[in-house]
Amino acid sequence: MTRSQPNLNRRALVLGAALAPLIPVAWASAGAVPPALGEFGPMFRKMRYRPNDGVLFWWMKGAKYGQIHNEVKPFHGIEACAITRVTTTPAGWSVDVLEHIFYTDLESGRLLESMTNPFTGKTLDYKRTPARPFTMQYHSDGSLDLPSEIGGAKFESDRKKAILTVHGDEIWVSDDAATKMLPASGAAVYSAEWSTFRCRMTDLADKSLTFVPASLHLQGLGGWQGWMQMGDQPGGLISRIVGSKVATFDEVPETWRVLLAKAHPDVARDPIGSLGSR
Repeated sequence: MTRSQPNLNRRALVLGAALAPLIPVAWASAGAVPPALGEFGPMFRKMRYRPNDGVLFWWMKGAKYGQIHNEVKPFHGIEACAITRVTTTPAGWSVDVLEHIFYTDLESGRLLESMTNPFTGKTLDYKRTPARPFTMQYHSDGSLDLPSEIGGAKFESDRKKAILTVHGDEIWVSDDAATKMLPASGAAVYSAEWSTFRCRMTDLADKSLTFVPASLHLQGLGGWQGWMQMGDQPGGLISRIVGSKVATFDEVPETWRVLLAKAHPDVARDPIGSLGSR
């Protein structure tokens, strides 16, 4: 399969298998890197991805809520996974990602086809947007460059990465992004996501390990999605997501793998092949 270069959308930029770094990069200093972990860039690569070439999977599970005047109501569940391949480059490393996000019924866990809007009472139909693989090019310090315009709309972002805290053998690293889309006509669209990664420092410091287990807690804030038919209602959407980095496809939760097999059997049969060839 030959790799095509798809158009990057805002969701791909923000989560990047739920999580792609943004431009410009603003480096925060909420704590120095412990000496045993070396420079921030290689440490971030090992924690977020892996220090050598290879594949990994970030699975994510959570829910999306709507809020109007601080009244919060659940909309739907989220089952997601980012199929990821890492390749070392002369400048740093590249990451190929295919992320399939499924919206699910909050009670049954079934793939969402329709739902009742908890604020308006309207029955809404939902249709997934096809996912396509994309590639991110990292520099050795963990930064990267992305377009400042997407689909004719200007894209602005402010991103901060930092060591949030260290306690005993555990380390938490924050990766926060605030974005603004400026379409040619219409109002600006704002969003924000706060990602917190956690793993063991002894794993990061162990040079013999090529895969470090890590977990994720992600919170997001954004505007209404068109299919929700909220019109000019104030407020917007809140996401609460947790997840984990795993080394093999079989370690991804079965609930997501079942949804993938039904919706995209070709990807389920060959998840890494779905990223395309280099």
